Amino acid sequence: MIYSILEGKPSPLDHVIPHIVIPDFLGSGQHLTNQMVMQIVSAVLLLLVMVRIRAEIGAATRQNRAVRGIANVFESICVYLKKEVAQPQLKDNTLRFLPVVYTTFFFILFGNLLGLIPVDSFLYYVIGKSHYGGTPTGAFMLNLGLALTAFIIVVGSGIIEAFKRVAFGHEAHGHEAHEHEAHGHDSHGHDSHGHDSHGHDSHGHGSKGLGVGPALLLAIPSYFWNFAPHVFWPKKKTAAAPIFMFLDVLMWLMLFVLEFAGLCIKSGVLAVRLFANMVAGHIVVSAIFLLIFSLQSWFVVPVSILGCVIISMLELFVAFLQAFVFTFLMVIFLGSSINPEH
Repeated sequence: MIYSILEGKPSPLDHVIPHIVIPDFLGSGQHLTNQMVMQIVSAVLLLLVMVRIRAEIGAATRQNRAVRGIANVFESICVYLKKEVAQPQLKDNTLRFLPVVYTTFFFILFGNLLGLIPVDSFLYYVIGKSHYGGTPTGAFMLNLGLALTAFIIVVGSGIIEAFKRVAFGHEAHGHEAHEHEAHGHDSHGHDSHGHDSHGHDSHGHGSKGLGVGPALLLAIPSYFWNFAPHVFWPKKKTAAAPIFMFLDVLMWLMLFVLEFAGLCIKSGVLAVRLFANMVAGHIVVSAIFLLIFSLQSWFVVPVSILGCVIISMLELFVAFLQAFVFTFLMVIFLGSSINPEH
């Protein structure tokens, strides 16, 4: 935005639209934009920070002491995400999907926070070049890629669970519950009898599966068969059962279209919501700041600066909020997919 002001063409969109900073990258014919560069910076920074935090937590564990410094903050966030977001939805599968939950949340959070740092203005004053900064999550294609990844994880995990049910029956789920019991006493604090009864109540009496071969063929049909509710499917064999089965299939087809379209739309909304919130804040700040140059009055300066500070504080809150909302909704979709009975 500073560059556009000095050029005499101030625009509130200058900070949010992509700008080519590395043309013809490595002779591939593809151009790297400022948002792509910031996405790489965000990923590298996240990796370095997490390696350092892991080292601190490992040292604290070996020395039998509390975690110190910034690692304590990250550990608190991870514990909250595990207990308040993942466990209520994923139940016995929580530990399996925690890496996805943590990676999604912190990658979006780092991208949102990097967009609040005036890298563009700093580099302009230091090296005289502009348009190198930007908001990684202000790129719609990145958000669409995150939403598509979440969609693939949700559907793929549901198909894997369907494969387990077909191949091994409910015994596989009971086995997973007992494994979770062995590793999760510290998080639940239940006795062994409570865990055991919970596993049997949730997963039935251990019906046997059909084996791996048939499961490879039936996993995907089984997943989509349970994707929508069966309203008219008869529970007992009667003379009218074929009629109700026919009606159930017709109703299932209509409901399946609605349910699958709903999942696609909800996944797409994840991308749109994140993109809109990240871009809107920057546009508002830029518009308020440009009032100084539009009205050309000293009386506007303190009001404009105060407005920018207030909106920037709101953006800081939104950066955390949108990372949480994206992760929370992804976990809800994932929980519904791997637990179709719920």
